[in-house]
Amino acid sequence: MIACPHCQHENAAAGNCAGCGKALGAPSVGPTASASAPASRPGPGELVAMGWDSVGYFFDYLRGRVDARARARRVGAEKLDNERMLAGAVAALGAAVRASGVRMPALEPTLDALAEAESRRSAAAQAVVEQESLNAAEDARRAADEAARQAEWQTSEAAAVDAEGRVRATSEERRGVADSLARVSSSTETATDAGSSAGAVPSGGAGGTPTAAAPAGDRKKTLEDEAARLDAELVALRAKAQTLRAVADDAKAKRDAGSRARRQAAGAAATAAAERTHQRVVAERRTEQITEELGRLARHHRITSVEFGDSPTAAALIPAYQRIDRLQQSVAARAGELDALADAGRRYDRRKLFTGAGVVCAGALLLMALLGVIF
Repeated sequence: MIACPHCQHENAAAGNCAGCGKALGAPSVGPTASASAPASRPGPGELVAMGWDSVGYFFDYLRGRVDARARARRVGAEKLDNERMLAGAVAALGAAVRASGVRMPALEPTLDALAEAESRRSAAAQAVVEQESLNAAEDARRAADEAARQAEWQTSEAAAVDAEGRVRATSEERRGVADSLARVSSSTETATDAGSSAGAVPSGGAGGTPTAAAPAGDRKKTLEDEAARLDAELVALRAKAQTLRAVADDAKAKRDAGSRARRQAAGAAATAAAERTHQRVVAERRTEQITEELGRLARHHRITSVEFGDSPTAAALIPAYQRIDRLQQSVAARAGELDALADAGRRYDRRKLFTGAGVVCAGALLLMALLGVIF
């Protein structure tokens, strides 16, 4: 091993030092040189200089690692962007070849597959449009049915509420007649009891009691007839109210059933539309994949005007090929830069780096101990 006189790095061959890059001296040959000349030990000043240089190397290494990582992230992002643009350029080349009508034996199967995929994509897109139109028409029809059921329920509900209100009003009137009849009956009985308890009275006075009782009897008869009429009317009104309420409940049930059916139909329509959309997306993705494959084949076979003469079709593909070439060069340059950064990160003087790290740690410990003593 050859020790560098500048940084003391051990090197396996003469030339330049792997640690600092400076020129090395000629290696000692034979046993006499190593045995007769003992290695000289560096003095205190040289040790301090070597330690200070190792500390600087340690911090330079850290700063270089941080800068290299930042640079690697930036270059990696640029490489990824270039790769995406390259994929887009290859797909654009495939689309240009498909549109130009260029036919080659190597491209025939891919061109046929692309034509079939485009047909499936068109059919899937048309199916999506038809499904959306069908869903819209069906939803409009169900909405109209729901509105009609809502109107029918509102009409029948209003009729039922009106009939029930008439039943309540007639019932109130019947209770009023019953109260009046009770009061008239009580007054008549009181007058009859008073006449019976009076005993014998003059003939002129005895004739006054039947005369006073006659209007009360007529009033009672009228109230009894009115009560009978109201009872019959209540029976009819209650029957009508029950019928109308049943009709209203049936209309409400139909309305609710129609609303549930509309929601279920809307869910089924949404599922069908989603399935159609998925089929269209799959067809579009398949078309894009075949277009990219066609672009890769065209890029590999390099369609030029030599094969097709000086046709404008082949000439129209030249800009696409030029763009692909530029993007390939850019991707390769950034890949090389990433490799260079990785290689540079592996080439460093381990002994000098560890020496610098040890000096920094020792200095930190010494400073902490000193501060502990002072404070």
